[in-house]
Amino acid sequence: MSGELSPAPTAREGVFEAAHEGTLFLDEAAEMSLPAQAKLLRVLTDGLVTRLGSTKPRHTDVRLLVATNRDLKRRVHEGDFREDLYYRLAVVPLTVPPLRDHREDTPELCALLLAQAVRDLKTPPRRISAGAIQTLLSYDFPGNIRELRNLIERACILSVAEEITPESFPVSTPRNTNGVVARNSADLTPDQLAEMIPQTHNLRDFLASLEKAVIQRALKITDGAQAEVARRLGMSRSDLSYKLGKHRIKDAAG
Repeated sequence: MSGELSPAPTAREGVFEAAHEGTLFLDEAAEMSLPAQAKLLRVLTDGLVTRLGSTKPRHTDVRLLVATNRDLKRRVHEGDFREDLYYRLAVVPLTVPPLRDHREDTPELCALLLAQAVRDLKTPPRRISAGAIQTLLSYDFPGNIRELRNLIERACILSVAEEITPESFPVSTPRNTNGVVARNSADLTPDQLAEMIPQTHNLRDFLASLEKAVIQRALKITDGAQAEVARRLGMSRSDLSYKLGKHRIKDAAG
């Protein structure tokens, strides 16, 4: 070793400086370590940041948006989040309900996330069937919007057909005693279902795909017992046979 001092690292612009006079989004704030919280508090208090490799403070003017899926007040009580930082951040607190509490937005979110997935993954164009939408509407999404995005991306990658079907979504849906998919233990009314359907749908095509999906699901639930399917769906055996042919449902699996 020559004994010479190594040169100081080149000063680099940080995220606060890059966001000067703009907006900085900080996700998963509850997971910050206590030392990181102390640094953030100093920035919010003084408006000064120091570049890595520099000793000269620089002024920043940043609008900070913070998101977390944890209860920050509880984290403060448990000693894992600084109380002074909490009150610095909680100027205009907004609570976003989980996806299961605003299911009516699911169809529009699916359309948006599907378009993003097709673009980002460079897959052929896809569309989601009415039956697949119903499957997602019946799911509680413990992982919220991130889980929905992952399901959409997975379906885009694994699906070889243009239409994404219920089988593309490996989720468990609640059912009532009749084996019919339920939402919050209550069947959807026509008005509720209409609210969940994007107005860009062709009504004739949508109703046809919905009818096909309902019959396919009933066949699956009853292991292909057509008499039982007809009874559950309130139609005659001849009507069911006609619709099986109309929708080209060739066997019990649909």
